[in-house]
Amino acid sequence: MNDPSRARTLVERLIADIWNARRLEVLGELFVEDLEPPRVPDVRDVPHVVVHRGGEQSHGGEDLLGLDAFVAEHVKTAFAAFPDMRQVLEDVVIDGDRVAIRFRGYGTWTGEYMGRAPTGRPIRYEGLAMLRIEDGRIAEIWTQ
Repeated sequence: MNDPSRARTLVERLIADIWNARRLEVLGELFVEDLEPPRVPDVRDVPHVVVHRGGEQSHGGEDLLGLDAFVAEHVKTAFAAFPDMRQVLEDVVIDGDRVAIRFRGYGTWTGEYMGRAPTGRPIRYEGLAMLRIEDGRIAEIWTQ
């Protein structure tokens, strides 16, 4: 994707449609089907998540691939733990097929997350992500 305005619209939709509006039905418009799911880190000792393409991950006794695994392992887990979570896009830097974003988020920790019990307290966080765009959709993600 060489059109910076299309890349910016894509990441704006990622934040607005997926993370804030929870419109999972549009995931296929934003991501390639064979996206490798994030390996959800243990919040106590892993500082970042790396996402590549084509991998396989087990979830609840069944093997899930690509976008299905991303939804099961990352998106739905976060929604369950922080049901009122919202994210704000702070910065977008575009270079060819790479897009770097800086975001912040907030919510209330009301469900189990990465094996840890909920606190019931508000959370705030900041994050960085590097995305690779392929044919107008997100093909790879690296987050921290």
